[in-house]
Amino acid sequence: MKMRFEYTRPGTSVRLYSVAWNPSENSLPWARFRSELIGATIPSDAPPASIRGTILANWLQLGLPAEPY
Repeated sequence: MKMRFEYTRPGTSVRLYSVAWNPSENSLPWARFRSELIGATIPSDAPPASIRGTILANWLQLGLPAEPY
């Protein structure tokens, strides 16, 4: 519930992105997609080039009120 409050309190928002890829081509299996492209759930554990790693590195420029955790 604490995490839910972080996203539903007044003045906050949630951004949703939809990504599609063809896992049957075997060029990027799910495990690599999740770990290397998206990144670990905890941004500090994510690879720097992943989406979460990039957001962590640029959170000030992105206008986030605090560093993602």
